[in-house]
Amino acid sequence: MRANELVLDWNAFARLFQETCRVAARHRASDADEFNHLAELFGNDPAHSGKLAREYISGTNHQLLITNLQSPISNLQSFVLNNALHPFLAAFAREHQALIDDAAWYRADCPVCGGEPDFAALEKESGARRLLCSRCDTEWTFHRTTCPFCGEQEPEKLGYYPGGHGAYRLYTCENCKRYLKTIDLRELAREVNLPGERVLTIGMDLAAANAGYA
Repeated sequence: MRANELVLDWNAFARLFQETCRVAARHRASDADEFNHLAELFGNDPAHSGKLAREYISGTNHQLLITNLQSPISNLQSFVLNNALHPFLAAFAREHQALIDDAAWYRADCPVCGGEPDFAALEKESGARRLLCSRCDTEWTFHRTTCPFCGEQEPEKLGYYPGGHGAYRLYTCENCKRYLKTIDLRELAREVNLPGERVLTIGMDLAAANAGYA
């Protein structure tokens, strides 16, 4: 998907943008002022919200030139955009994923929207690694021995930590200090919903952050 191809109900997106800010403000008191300010600045302006969404899809590093907001605002803005866009991009991906030649892709970015992965699974039969897009929930196959964030392949810089349950692993890269939560389907008899697992494993995110991974 090219950013200029993104067409959706921008009024509905603006409303969801605002609601995401409000929910985040209630649950992250330390950032409440910034979230509320974002909601006021962009939630009532569908055209501006659409511009931000297209920049986000194209990978533009959002920098708001507003002096009375704290420096972490770019991260908070990306958080809001990701969550507000997610249902729209997921619907788009469901319609278009059948057009993707999974065997020919093997790239670190999502074949549908270009997003980064935030979860992965090792397939039950082959052990191949499938990545899950953080923006649209598309799944695609990628090398197990390559960091999907920086391309690192040196074994001494790549590792993993077992989770509390044998099926979960936290893969880490010492080159870029990023991590990827992974579930080994060979260890499970039950069916797995990867987007749901993203939420169920938040404890792994906290452990990774405490260990210095981003």
